[in-house]
Amino acid sequence: MRRLIALLTVALLALTGACSSDAKGSSGKPSVVASTSVWAAVARQVAGGHADVSAILDSPQQDPHDYEANAQDKLAFSRATVTVVNGGGYDDWATKLASSSSTVVNAVEVSGLPGAGEDGFNEHVWYSPTAAVQVATRVADGLAKADAANAAAYRENLITFTSKITALEARAQQIAAKDTGAGIVSTEPVGAHLFAWVGVKDVTPEAYVTGSESDAGPSVSAVNQTESLMTSGRVRALAVNPQTSDPVSDRLVASAKAAKVPTFDVYEILPDATMSYTDFLAAALTSLSKALSQ
Repeated sequence: MRRLIALLTVALLALTGACSSDAKGSSGKPSVVASTSVWAAVARQVAGGHADVSAILDSPQQDPHDYEANAQDKLAFSRATVTVVNGGGYDDWATKLASSSSTVVNAVEVSGLPGAGEDGFNEHVWYSPTAAVQVATRVADGLAKADAANAAAYRENLITFTSKITALEARAQQIAAKDTGAGIVSTEPVGAHLFAWVGVKDVTPEAYVTGSESDAGPSVSAVNQTESLMTSGRVRALAVNPQTSDPVSDRLVASAKAAKVPTFDVYEILPDATMSYTDFLAAALTSLSKALSQ
Protein backbone atom coordinates (compact mmCIF):
# COMPACT_ATOMS: atom_id res chain seq x y z
CA MET A 1 0.00 0.00 0.00
CA ARG A 2 2.85 2.38 0.79
CA ARG A 3 4.30 1.59 -2.63
CA LEU A 4 1.07 2.55 -4.33
CA ILE A 5 0.90 5.83 -2.41
CA ALA A 6 4.48 6.57 -3.41
CA LEU A 7 3.65 5.86 -7.04
CA LEU A 8 0.72 8.25 -6.86
CA THR A 9 2.95 11.00 -5.48
CA VAL A 10 5.34 10.56 -8.38
CA ALA A 11 2.40 10.64 -10.77
CA LEU A 12 1.14 13.94 -9.46
CA LEU A 13 4.57 15.51 -9.68
CA ALA A 14 4.87 14.37 -13.27
CA LEU A 15 1.48 15.77 -14.21
CA THR A 16 2.10 19.08 -12.46
CA GLY A 17 5.05 19.67 -14.76
CA ALA A 18 3.25 18.58 -17.91
CA CYS A 19 3.44 20.92 -20.88
CA SER A 20 0.86 21.36 -23.63
CA SER A 21 0.77 20.02 -27.16
CA ASP A 22 -1.70 20.30 -30.04
CA ALA A 23 -1.82 16.57 -30.88
CA LYS A 24 -5.52 15.73 -31.38
CA GLY A 25 -7.52 12.90 -32.90
CA SER A 26 -10.18 13.25 -35.60
CA SER A 27 -12.79 13.97 -32.90
CA GLY A 28 -10.74 16.90 -31.65
CA LYS A 29 -9.77 14.94 -28.55
CA PRO A 30 -6.45 13.25 -27.75
CA SER A 31 -6.52 9.54 -28.48
CA VAL A 32 -5.12 6.46 -26.77
CA VAL A 33 -4.66 3.21 -28.66
CA ALA A 34 -3.81 0.07 -26.66
CA SER A 35 -2.84 -3.35 -27.91
CA THR A 36 -5.45 -5.11 -25.76
CA SER A 37 -8.71 -4.25 -24.05
CA VAL A 38 -7.21 -4.67 -20.58
CA TRP A 39 -4.73 -1.84 -21.11
CA ALA A 40 -7.40 0.20 -22.87
CA ALA A 41 -9.52 -0.17 -19.73
CA VAL A 42 -6.70 1.30 -17.64
CA ALA A 43 -6.35 4.22 -20.04
CA ARG A 44 -10.12 4.77 -20.14
CA GLN A 45 -10.29 5.27 -16.38
CA VAL A 46 -7.61 7.95 -16.68
CA ALA A 47 -9.04 9.60 -19.80
CA GLY A 48 -12.61 9.87 -18.63
CA GLY A 49 -14.58 11.57 -21.39
CA HIS A 50 -11.74 13.86 -22.42
CA ALA A 51 -9.89 11.45 -24.74
CA ASP A 52 -10.83 8.69 -27.15
CA VAL A 53 -9.59 5.24 -26.09
CA SER A 54 -9.60 2.10 -28.22
CA ALA A 55 -8.05 -1.36 -28.25
CA ILE A 56 -6.80 -3.33 -31.23
CA LEU A 57 -7.72 -6.64 -29.58
CA ASP A 58 -11.01 -6.64 -27.71
CA SER A 59 -12.44 -10.07 -28.53
CA PRO A 60 -11.74 -13.16 -26.41
CA GLN A 61 -11.27 -15.07 -29.66
CA GLN A 62 -8.18 -13.03 -30.55
CA ASP A 63 -4.78 -14.30 -29.39
CA PRO A 64 -2.34 -11.42 -28.70
CA HIS A 65 0.66 -13.72 -29.25
CA ASP A 66 -0.30 -14.74 -32.78
CA TYR A 67 -2.11 -11.63 -33.97
CA GLU A 68 -1.00 -10.16 -37.30
CA ALA A 69 -1.45 -6.42 -37.52
CA ASN A 70 -3.06 -4.87 -40.60
CA ALA A 71 -2.95 -1.49 -42.31
CA GLN A 72 -5.84 -0.20 -40.21
CA ASP A 73 -3.96 -1.04 -37.01
CA LYS A 74 -0.86 0.73 -38.30
CA LEU A 75 -2.90 3.83 -39.07
CA ALA A 76 -4.52 3.79 -35.62
CA PHE A 77 -1.17 3.62 -33.85
CA SER A 78 0.37 6.31 -36.05
CA ARG A 79 -2.44 8.76 -35.27
CA ALA A 80 -2.58 8.07 -31.52
CA THR A 81 -1.51 10.65 -28.98
CA VAL A 82 -0.60 7.87 -26.56
CA THR A 83 -0.08 4.18 -27.30
CA VAL A 84 -0.04 1.42 -24.70
CA VAL A 85 1.58 -1.95 -25.36
CA ASN A 86 2.24 -4.82 -23.01
CA GLY A 87 5.83 -5.47 -24.10
CA GLY A 88 8.09 -8.23 -22.87
CA GLY A 89 7.65 -10.17 -26.11
CA TYR A 90 3.92 -10.53 -25.53
CA ASP A 91 2.71 -8.25 -28.35
CA ASP A 92 5.74 -7.52 -30.51
CA TRP A 93 3.49 -6.52 -33.41
CA ALA A 94 2.10 -3.68 -31.28
CA THR A 95 5.50 -2.64 -29.96
CA LYS A 96 6.70 -2.17 -33.53
CA LEU A 97 3.64 -0.19 -34.60
CA ALA A 98 3.71 2.00 -31.49
CA SER A 99 7.22 3.24 -32.23
CA SER A 100 5.74 6.03 -34.37
CA SER A 101 3.63 7.41 -31.50
CA SER A 102 4.67 10.54 -29.62
CA THR A 103 4.13 8.81 -26.27
CA VAL A 104 4.65 5.04 -25.98
CA VAL A 105 3.80 3.30 -22.72
CA ASN A 106 5.38 -0.16 -22.52
CA ALA A 107 3.78 -1.88 -19.53
CA VAL A 108 6.61 -4.31 -18.84
CA GLU A 109 9.26 -1.60 -19.10
CA VAL A 110 7.48 0.82 -16.77
CA SER A 111 6.06 -1.79 -14.39
CA GLY A 112 8.78 -1.41 -11.77
CA LEU A 113 8.57 -5.14 -11.12
CA PRO A 114 11.77 -7.00 -10.20
CA GLY A 115 13.41 -8.58 -13.22
CA ALA A 116 11.11 -6.87 -15.72
CA GLY A 117 12.35 -7.48 -19.25
CA GLU A 118 14.91 -10.08 -18.23
CA ASP A 119 14.94 -13.68 -19.44
CA GLY A 120 12.36 -15.73 -17.59
CA PHE A 121 10.28 -12.71 -16.54
CA ASN A 122 6.53 -13.33 -16.67
CA GLU A 123 5.21 -10.74 -19.11
CA HIS A 124 1.54 -10.97 -18.11
CA VAL A 125 1.80 -7.80 -16.03
CA TRP A 126 -1.81 -6.63 -16.37
CA TYR A 127 -2.56 -8.63 -13.23
CA SER A 128 -0.06 -6.54 -11.27
CA PRO A 129 -1.62 -3.51 -9.53
CA THR A 130 1.81 -1.89 -9.36
CA ALA A 131 2.21 -2.16 -13.14
CA ALA A 132 -1.31 -0.83 -13.68
CA VAL A 133 -0.63 2.29 -11.60
CA GLN A 134 2.61 2.87 -13.47
CA VAL A 135 0.85 2.57 -16.83
CA ALA A 136 -1.98 4.85 -15.68
CA THR A 137 0.54 7.42 -14.52
CA ARG A 138 2.27 7.58 -17.89
CA VAL A 139 -1.00 7.66 -19.81
CA ALA A 140 -2.13 10.58 -17.68
CA ASP A 141 1.17 12.35 -18.24
CA GLY A 142 0.97 11.86 -22.01
CA LEU A 143 -2.61 13.06 -22.19
CA ALA A 144 -1.86 16.10 -20.03
CA LYS A 145 0.97 17.09 -22.35
CA ALA A 146 -1.34 16.86 -25.34
CA ASP A 147 -4.34 18.45 -23.66
CA ALA A 148 -3.32 20.98 -21.04
CA ALA A 149 -6.89 22.27 -20.74
CA ASN A 150 -7.94 18.96 -19.20
CA ALA A 151 -4.73 18.17 -17.30
CA ALA A 152 -6.48 18.65 -13.96
CA ALA A 153 -9.17 16.15 -14.96
CA TYR A 154 -6.56 13.55 -15.88
CA ARG A 155 -4.88 14.19 -12.55
CA GLU A 156 -8.13 13.72 -10.66
CA ASN A 157 -8.93 10.56 -12.59
CA LEU A 158 -5.50 9.16 -11.78
CA ILE A 159 -6.07 9.85 -8.08
CA THR A 160 -9.43 8.06 -8.24
CA PHE A 161 -7.91 5.14 -10.12
CA THR A 162 -5.08 4.75 -7.62
CA SER A 163 -7.49 5.01 -4.69
CA LYS A 164 -9.51 2.13 -6.11
CA ILE A 165 -6.33 0.07 -6.54
CA THR A 166 -5.41 0.83 -2.92
CA ALA A 167 -8.84 -0.41 -1.80
CA LEU A 168 -8.26 -3.62 -3.71
CA GLU A 169 -4.92 -3.95 -1.95
CA ALA A 170 -6.83 -4.28 1.32
CA ARG A 171 -8.89 -7.12 -0.16
CA ALA A 172 -5.74 -8.83 -1.42
CA GLN A 173 -4.23 -8.62 2.05
CA GLN A 174 -7.29 -10.34 3.50
CA ILE A 175 -6.85 -13.23 1.06
CA ALA A 176 -3.13 -13.34 1.85
CA ALA A 177 -3.80 -13.48 5.58
CA LYS A 178 -6.12 -16.45 5.09
CA ASP A 179 -4.51 -18.36 2.24
CA THR A 180 -0.81 -17.47 2.05
CA GLY A 181 1.11 -20.41 0.64
CA ALA A 182 -1.96 -22.14 -0.78
CA GLY A 183 -0.93 -24.18 -3.82
CA ILE A 184 -2.53 -23.70 -7.21
CA VAL A 185 -1.88 -25.03 -10.72
CA SER A 186 -2.31 -23.03 -13.93
CA THR A 187 -3.14 -24.17 -17.46
CA GLU A 188 -1.09 -21.14 -18.61
CA PRO A 189 1.12 -18.71 -16.63
CA VAL A 190 -1.29 -15.81 -17.17
CA GLY A 191 -2.15 -15.03 -13.54
CA ALA A 192 1.34 -15.19 -12.02
CA HIS A 193 1.41 -11.57 -10.84
CA LEU A 194 -2.07 -11.90 -9.35
CA PHE A 195 -0.95 -14.95 -7.37
CA ALA A 196 2.20 -13.21 -6.16
CA TRP A 197 0.08 -10.24 -5.07
CA VAL A 198 -2.13 -12.33 -2.79
CA GLY A 199 0.60 -14.70 -1.65
CA VAL A 200 -0.63 -17.99 -3.11
CA LYS A 201 1.92 -20.33 -4.67
CA ASP A 202 1.75 -21.58 -8.24
CA VAL A 203 3.12 -25.14 -8.03
CA THR A 204 2.73 -25.90 -11.75
CA PRO A 205 5.81 -27.92 -12.80
CA GLU A 206 8.38 -25.79 -14.63
CA ALA A 207 8.47 -28.30 -17.49
CA TYR A 208 4.76 -27.77 -18.05
CA VAL A 209 5.04 -23.97 -17.86
CA THR A 210 7.87 -23.88 -20.38
CA GLY A 211 6.07 -26.27 -22.71
CA SER A 212 2.77 -24.38 -22.50
CA GLU A 213 4.44 -21.30 -23.94
CA SER A 214 6.07 -23.16 -26.83
CA ASP A 215 4.54 -24.02 -30.20
CA ALA A 216 4.89 -27.74 -29.46
CA GLY A 217 3.08 -27.52 -26.12
CA PRO A 218 3.94 -29.37 -22.90
CA SER A 219 5.29 -32.91 -23.12
CA VAL A 220 3.23 -35.92 -22.10
CA SER A 221 5.38 -36.39 -19.00
CA ALA A 222 4.92 -32.74 -18.01
CA VAL A 223 1.15 -33.04 -18.37
CA ASN A 224 1.12 -36.28 -16.38
CA GLN A 225 3.17 -34.65 -13.63
CA THR A 226 0.79 -31.69 -13.53
CA GLU A 227 -2.25 -33.96 -13.42
CA SER A 228 -0.79 -35.92 -10.52
CA LEU A 229 -0.75 -32.75 -8.43
CA MET A 230 -4.55 -32.70 -8.52
CA THR A 231 -4.72 -35.74 -6.25
CA SER A 232 -1.64 -34.93 -4.17
CA GLY A 233 -3.39 -32.69 -1.68
CA ARG A 234 -1.00 -29.84 -2.53
CA VAL A 235 -3.41 -28.06 -4.88
CA ARG A 236 -6.33 -25.91 -3.72
CA ALA A 237 -7.42 -24.63 -7.15
CA LEU A 238 -6.74 -24.69 -10.89
CA ALA A 239 -6.35 -21.41 -12.81
CA VAL A 240 -7.76 -21.65 -16.33
CA ASN A 241 -7.41 -19.32 -19.30
CA PRO A 242 -10.76 -19.97 -21.03
CA GLN A 243 -9.80 -17.81 -24.00
CA THR A 244 -7.17 -20.24 -25.29
CA SER A 245 -8.51 -23.67 -24.40
CA ASP A 246 -6.97 -26.75 -26.06
CA PRO A 247 -6.95 -30.52 -25.45
CA VAL A 248 -4.25 -30.21 -22.77
CA SER A 249 -6.05 -27.52 -20.76
CA ASP A 250 -9.33 -29.42 -21.18
CA ARG A 251 -7.62 -32.51 -19.80
CA LEU A 252 -6.39 -30.61 -16.74
CA VAL A 253 -9.86 -29.17 -16.15
CA ALA A 254 -11.32 -32.68 -16.29
CA SER A 255 -8.67 -33.93 -13.86
CA ALA A 256 -9.44 -31.09 -11.46
CA LYS A 257 -13.14 -31.86 -11.61
CA ALA A 258 -12.51 -35.55 -10.91
CA ALA A 259 -10.32 -34.65 -7.94
CA LYS A 260 -12.84 -32.04 -6.73
CA VAL A 261 -10.30 -29.24 -7.16
CA PRO A 262 -12.10 -25.92 -7.85
CA THR A 263 -11.27 -23.95 -11.00
CA PHE A 264 -11.25 -20.21 -11.61
CA ASP A 265 -10.62 -18.11 -14.72
CA VAL A 266 -7.80 -15.73 -15.63
CA TYR A 267 -7.96 -13.64 -18.78
CA GLU A 268 -5.84 -11.99 -21.46
CA ILE A 269 -8.71 -10.01 -23.00
CA LEU A 270 -11.53 -8.51 -20.96
CA PRO A 271 -14.38 -11.03 -20.74
CA ASP A 272 -16.75 -8.05 -20.89
CA ALA A 273 -15.58 -5.12 -23.02
CA THR A 274 -17.54 -2.67 -20.86
CA MET A 275 -15.65 -3.54 -17.65
CA SER A 276 -13.39 -1.01 -15.99
CA TYR A 277 -9.90 -2.21 -15.13
CA THR A 278 -10.50 -1.97 -11.39
CA ASP A 279 -13.71 -3.99 -11.74
CA PHE A 280 -11.73 -6.56 -13.75
CA LEU A 281 -9.12 -6.83 -10.98
CA ALA A 282 -11.80 -6.95 -8.28
CA ALA A 283 -13.53 -9.80 -10.11
CA ALA A 284 -10.22 -11.68 -10.29
CA LEU A 285 -9.76 -11.38 -6.53
CA THR A 286 -13.31 -12.54 -5.91
CA SER A 287 -12.93 -15.53 -8.24
CA LEU A 288 -9.63 -16.56 -6.68
CA SER A 289 -10.88 -16.16 -3.13
CA LYS A 290 -14.04 -18.15 -3.89
CA ALA A 291 -12.03 -21.01 -5.38
CA LEU A 292 -9.66 -21.15 -2.43
CA SER A 293 -12.54 -21.21 0.04
CA GLN A 294 -14.24 -24.29 -1.48
